[in-house]
Amino acid sequence: MIWKDCGASNRSVLFNTIDLQPQPVPIQSKDELNVSVSIILKEEVNEKMKLSVKIWRKFSLKSHNIYIPVPCILKLGSCDYDFCDFVEEMKDIYCPVLKVMGKPCNCPFPPDNYTASNVAVRFTKKIPRLIAKIGSGTYEVIGKLKNEHDVEIACAEAVIEIDMNEKT
Repeated sequence: MIWKDCGASNRSVLFNTIDLQPQPVPIQSKDELNVSVSIILKEEVNEKMKLSVKIWRKFSLKSHNIYIPVPCILKLGSCDYDFCDFVEEMKDIYCPVLKVMGKPCNCPFPPDNYTASNVAVRFTKKIPRLIAKIGSGTYEVIGKLKNEHDVEIACAEAVIEIDMNEKT
């Protein structure tokens, strides 16, 4: 996984570390995903904030890369969210990480340092079979968080290898 903090210099959320292991990331597997993060919140992140997630699937044809936008389907893909609704939707991932940090798993999140290393989590969402068959591969993801005044306070970009094949 390759990632970067793409936020402006005056942003309120700083991403120092984002790491997911193993690679490719197992989505429908019994395998655990180990999450390491280090994030600094300079202001409260709450229900008034909006998260925009844009995802592109990379396809390589001969020597050319083609990026196809992933639509928003069943609250997954390139979607816009109320931030707290997104946290609730993805609580299987966020709650174990927040628990290790000694933080509550609900909005709002007060200003603080949020750091955890190698926290084991599992994706529990079922991916429709057809999507899973063609879905494994390389994805480019950009997430942007805006406050209630529509000012961007966070941005993270990542290139992630994903394995959607169901494993028992």
